[in-house]
Amino acid sequence: MDTKFIPTEFINSLLSRVQILDVVKDYLKVEKSSSQYKAVCPFHNEKTPSFFITPDKNVFHCFGCGESGNAISFMMKIENLTFPDAVVRLAEKFQIPMEFSETYQKKYSKKRDNITLTTLARDYFFENIKRDRSKRIQNYLSARGFSLDIIDMFQLGLAIDSWNGLRDYLRTKKISDNEAENLGLIIKSDKEGQDHYYDRFRNRIMFPICNDMGDVVGFSGRVLDDSIPKYLNSTDSDVYKKGSLLYGLHLAKKHIAKENACILCEGNFDYIRLYSNGILNVVATCGTALTEDHIRLIKRYTNTIICFFDDDTAGRNATLRAIHLFLKFSVNGKIVSGLNGLDPDAFLKTYGVDEIKQKLIAAERMIPYYVRVKMGANTSPSVQDKVKIKNELMTSIKSLTDPTEIDLYTKEIAKSVGIDANILKRENQPKEIRETKTQLKSVGYEKIPYEEKIICKILLHHQNYVEKFIKLSILHYFSSAQIRGILETYIHLCGEVTDFNVSMMFNSISTDDQITHRILADLLQNEHEVTSDNMDAVFSESVNKILSRQIEQKRQEVNRKIKDAEQAGNADEMQALLVEKKKLMDRA
Repeated sequence: MDTKFIPTEFINSLLSRVQILDVVKDYLKVEKSSSQYKAVCPFHNEKTPSFFITPDKNVFHCFGCGESGNAISFMMKIENLTFPDAVVRLAEKFQIPMEFSETYQKKYSKKRDNITLTTLARDYFFENIKRDRSKRIQNYLSARGFSLDIIDMFQLGLAIDSWNGLRDYLRTKKISDNEAENLGLIIKSDKEGQDHYYDRFRNRIMFPICNDMGDVVGFSGRVLDDSIPKYLNSTDSDVYKKGSLLYGLHLAKKHIAKENACILCEGNFDYIRLYSNGILNVVATCGTALTEDHIRLIKRYTNTIICFFDDDTAGRNATLRAIHLFLKFSVNGKIVSGLNGLDPDAFLKTYGVDEIKQKLIAAERMIPYYVRVKMGANTSPSVQDKVKIKNELMTSIKSLTDPTEIDLYTKEIAKSVGIDANILKRENQPKEIRETKTQLKSVGYEKIPYEEKIICKILLHHQNYVEKFIKLSILHYFSSAQIRGILETYIHLCGEVTDFNVSMMFNSISTDDQITHRILADLLQNEHEVTSDNMDAVFSESVNKILSRQIEQKRQEVNRKIKDAEQAGNADEMQALLVEKKKLMDRA
């Protein structure tokens, strides 16, 4: 674990103050199960919940895929964040003042300053609507059949038809032209000898683009007349990456997780029309083609994506490209079609929300859709046509590793194209995968003596046994290097950290050591294996087994030495070894 950016004391304090259940609830639908909570795992495909949260230990563990850890590791995994960014995200979420090293403080401060700047720009655009006596935005939205409530709901704004309106406003807020230029809000003149800046966005309705936490990081502006380009976006910056952001995700993510499905559309108005009509699990790409980062972002919340692009040639081609990404990333992709040549915004306006909901329910599976669109009006496709479509789809599933998934996709491709599935299976052999249990077996997990695991489990669940264990001084007798490492870390943290919680253990073990992580997660489960009624007896019995095993090992070693001394004719050494052997037998 790299803690050079953030003090270890702060990390431990954060973990003692943040309850993992509160974190997980924002992403998953959980239900109580005895003293734990369970949910469908977000990290692998499953129908029966095997993801368990243990509140009193402040940890999670999935019995299906083996993922485990604390609030920080959960945030890293589900949001695809680095360790420092996950810590920052949790601190901001729970309003805990951050503590950084001097180096990272500068980076964090710069990011927050940039977000403050884009928020100022959002406020400026929003206020422009109120100041505009001609009510251009209100008239424009009304003409498109939108309620004016969406102005406040989505913080829409107006970039006035001025070369320096935003620039001058930011200057009054002590924002330098260079800072505003770096965020793509103003542009430096390219005329030689001029040091002049002008507004990037002019005479446009402005859509603030937020990251998944709701921070304004950029803008998309649509013209109010027939000017080109129709849409203009912020340039990429430290806080805005067009190919890594989805419009409306900050509002939709809870609904996506709840519905276990994400509706993906192309335009901002498509999104606003759907969301404002009660279809809440929807996002839109920000003026760019769907990217791998977009898919990774959505997969934090669901593995089902319903593609709802425009029903025209460009929209269908974009959908075909999206299907290749869905297959590559093992997404359960569905396609909404039959919109009579309209986009989602126009279709809902024309036919109503109930018809849209029926279209969503009837969304087509992605492979049959792909083959159907590729075939087009050709009712008698040639062999070459079928081979070409087969090759395109099979190429996209070559990166998959789950043999069952590969088999099912192969059969569906074969059925849709009309060829023998056995031929496709031979073309696409699955990569070897190692499941969690196999990984544990590979390091002899099942061979770790039961008494070592049970002592470790008692200590992890009952800190009052630590002092007794330390006095026994038997840790060096443990045969498992992983168990020794876990206990050494645990004992150290118990003595050093105020308000210690076992969830802190995961941050003290290298993130590269996944085997030890999973052994630790296993030991933290099933705490009722030892009850309070028999805990002392089980602890003492396990200690005695370890001591007896050590004595037996020592006795065998002495016997070997006796044999060597006898063969060498060394009577004095042999006598000393016999005395040592007798002592060992007396201890046994």
